[in-house]
Amino acid sequence: MEFTFKDSKSEKLFKDVEKQELNNNIIEDDIIDTDFDFEKKEDIKQIDEKISIKIDISKDKNDKKENLSSLQLKRIESKQNAILEILEAFPTPKVSKIKLDNLKDNDIEKLKLNLELFNSKLIILSNTSENKHINNLLCILQKISEYLYSNSLNIFMQKSKTPIKDALAEIDYLGMGDSELNTLFDKTILILNDIDRLSQKNIFEQSYGYSNLMIDKGLVLNAVTLFNESIGLYITQSAKSQSEKISEYISLVGESNYSKFNSQAKDFFINIVIKDDKNANTVPMFLNHKVVKEIDIKIEKKFLNILRTWSNKGDDGVFKRYVYIIKRVRLIRNSLAHGNLDINFRELVKEVKELNDDFHYLAIKKNILKR
Repeated sequence: MEFTFKDSKSEKLFKDVEKQELNNNIIEDDIIDTDFDFEKKEDIKQIDEKISIKIDISKDKNDKKENLSSLQLKRIESKQNAILEILEAFPTPKVSKIKLDNLKDNDIEKLKLNLELFNSKLIILSNTSENKHINNLLCILQKISEYLYSNSLNIFMQKSKTPIKDALAEIDYLGMGDSELNTLFDKTILILNDIDRLSQKNIFEQSYGYSNLMIDKGLVLNAVTLFNESIGLYITQSAKSQSEKISEYISLVGESNYSKFNSQAKDFFINIVIKDDKNANTVPMFLNHKVVKEIDIKIEKKFLNILRTWSNKGDDGVFKRYVYIIKRVRLIRNSLAHGNLDINFRELVKEVKELNDDFHYLAIKKNILKR
């Protein structure tokens, strides 16, 4: 049987197997030649000699049979290995590829449109499809979109099943399609993996990463709102790390109104950094809680000691830069929320990214309030 290969590598492998098998089959012929004239004594004598030789080598013949069995096994193994190499040289179609090929054109087009919207703006236009798995994927992506737009990011931090893992599983099931769909899937997978990676980091790394993601997708108000909260959260969490008593009061009193307490913490920090010696008044972190006034004083002393340490290093400007971030982000957030910001959008996006990078440097990389 003769085979024709498009792949020259596969053809060479197959021919090598046939050649090896042919060589192994060439065994010395020990059968008695019967082309004799029995009327001649010389020929009869030759027959006797042949028979004698045949008897003498009977034991060697048995050994050859055993060796032949070993050779046959080696030939089979060699042929199997060569066939496996040939098969590996040919691409095998994925089951998932066949599944997508069987979908209706309108289902594919709807999937492409929604993936484009999710990749560019993190939104899903429609989650209905006749195909079960496309419908499931679009529903999951819509939930992810809703969580991101509402800054409800804790859902991605679950240890077991998350909408991110569910979406990745559905994409994996659907597999690959045409080049356009493959490109869209790749971008979606990249976004989902970024969110999953961020969910494993600390709260400040998450804030930095999510803010950048939202800025890139045009969700500037969402990014600035999240950013604004994180600036105050860094101050309160740093204060908690100063002592167990401070941590206890912040947990019991401050966190009862998370957003308001973060705003107070920012004013408290600004006052510490910019007030002069003549101003003895302290802006309280615990507003309207006179019983914990001494806690405010303790936190102020702790922060001032840290500030002096930075000053001794000749780097006290880090505190002033953080104050600038607080004031500027608060202004941008309030202006965006009330529609009062008169500024070029591209310039705004650029500034927010720069402020976010500064926050990452001061709060995460240098951790300026570390005791």
